[in-house]
Amino acid sequence: MLKSFFPSKSGAPTEIKAPAEPVRQLPAGQIENDGFITSADQDLIALACDGWALKQQIDDLQKQLKAITDRLQTSLGAGAALAVDGVCRVTVSNRQTFKLVDPGRCEALLGGRFADLVSTSVEYTPTDKLKEMVLDGDHPLSNGLRGCFVLKDSASVTFRPGKAL
Repeated sequence: MLKSFFPSKSGAPTEIKAPAEPVRQLPAGQIENDGFITSADQDLIALACDGWALKQQIDDLQKQLKAITDRLQTSLGAGAALAVDGVCRVTVSNRQTFKLVDPGRCEALLGGRFADLVSTSVEYTPTDKLKEMVLDGDHPLSNGLRGCFVLKDSASVTFRPGKAL
């Protein structure tokens, strides 16, 4: 509440009410979980709408930043730095990435030097069937297999253009 410096008829200052914020009109929303659909409450709908609006702003800002960085890279060139007094420092650098796409040919060309010039790594990725075996408590190997893996659960929240369920 604000107080007016102008006295009322009684001589006491009067309180001025701030204008009320307009009521936010939100669309309807539904929650789908395990095949069941229920109505979403207004707080969740507001969070989803706010998140979507922020994501749109972030996407737009990323496009703007990309255009700016492209212009700076073109104008300055690799190895340059632009210092703006009291604001920021912009540096431009190049990097190269290498991906060995034909290791057999490379090994044939390098011969015995291949082993000391190329790092080799092995990645083990379980199949869906093995994942089912690990998670199936009734499977005879499940307990032993669980000791071979680290299981992590994670969740993500994504925003996409809306459509009704």
